[in-house]
Amino acid sequence: MIDQQDDVYYFSFGANMSPSAFGPKAKGRYVQRNCFPKEAFPAKLSGWKLVFNLRGVPGIEPGFGNIVPDNNSCVHGVCYLLKQEDFLRLRQSEFTYDVKLLEVEEYNQRKVIANVFIVTDKKHLEPCPKCAIPSKRYRDLLVSGAKHWGLDSGYIEFLERTPYQKPTIFSKAMSLLLFWFLFYFLSFLGVPLKLRGRLFRSIATWLWKIVDWKRKWFHSHSYNEVFW
Repeated sequence: MIDQQDDVYYFSFGANMSPSAFGPKAKGRYVQRNCFPKEAFPAKLSGWKLVFNLRGVPGIEPGFGNIVPDNNSCVHGVCYLLKQEDFLRLRQSEFTYDVKLLEVEEYNQRKVIANVFIVTDKKHLEPCPKCAIPSKRYRDLLVSGAKHWGLDSGYIEFLERTPYQKPTIFSKAMSLLLFWFLFYFLSFLGVPLKLRGRLFRSIATWLWKIVDWKRKWFHSHSYNEVFW
C-alpha cells in the first residue's frame, strides 16, 4: 500500500499520454485530470501488450486502452511523478481500471516502480479480438501523445496503423450529448465524479447487452453493428 504522503509514479499507455488529456493543459472532458506532474518522461514496459479491449460505448467509443501479459511484446508510454492527491483524483476518473505496481524502464535505462492501470474483469472486456478497436478520436490521442513525448518511432508507426471505428455524424452527436450530460451537466448539479463514472458504466453495460444479443444472430466483426 502506498504511503498517503508519498509522490507516486504513474505509467500511462493510453489517452493520458496526450497533454490535452492529462497535465496542466488538460481540458474539456479531461479537465478533472488537470495537474502538474513533478516529472514526465518516455518509458517502456516489457512483457506486456497494448490492446483496446476495454469496452466503452458501442458506436461512440468502442474500445479503450488496456494491457495484457505477452512475453514477446513491449508497451511504450509516459511515466509521470505525481502528488498523491493528483493520483487519487486520477484513480477516481479511471474508475473501471485496477492498479498494479510494475517496473518500467526509462529510455535512459533508469528503472522505477510505477502504478499502471489494468482491467482484468471480463464483464468489462470485449471477448472478440477482431472487434477490440478504438474510436478515431481515442486513437489520435495516443498518436499525438506519443509524438509529443518522442516515443519510439516504431511504436508510433504501430499506433498509426491501429484500425479504428470510422465516426458517423450520428455517433459524433451522441458522443457529445452523452459526455456533456455526464461530465458537465451532472458536474454542475454537484454529482460526485465517482457516481458519474458509475452511471457511465451502467449506461455502457446496458448498450453492450443489446449489441451482444444481436451478435447471437449476426456478427460481422465490426462496430458498424451497433444497437441503432
